[in-house]
Amino acid sequence: MHFMNGDRFMPDPLAGLDFADFSRSLGVIGFLFYAGSYAMLSARAISGDSMLYFGLNTIAAVCVTVSLVHDFNLASLMIQSFWIVTGLGAMTIRLQARMRERRIAHIPVPLHHPAPQSPAAGLQPHEVPASA
Repeated sequence: MHFMNGDRFMPDPLAGLDFADFSRSLGVIGFLFYAGSYAMLSARAISGDSMLYFGLNTIAAVCVTVSLVHDFNLASLMIQSFWIVTGLGAMTIRLQARMRERRIAHIPVPLHHPAPQSPAAGLQPHEVPASA
């Protein structure tokens, strides 16, 4: 199969690739994401609490899940679904914490904080509050 590029016919690079090959390739790419994230975690190149770690695992799970369309496996689908839900949840928690930290960082802090007022604040040191 060819496609037109200006006035020349060019070979279509995806012409020989069928869906089964594409699906299996996505599964292999997913494996590479899993292996890469775990290798980086083991080498302490990334933290297990980082967005990158959860992002790589979520991408891996999505790739493997899509590959299951061709070669279905229920147990694998359940595992990949767990990783997707867990990864998205973990990234959501971390994004919310970042947004909260940024909001707090932009709140102006007064130089002087007034001391909190207590019921006994107006008493002299030798006076005892009436409720005591």
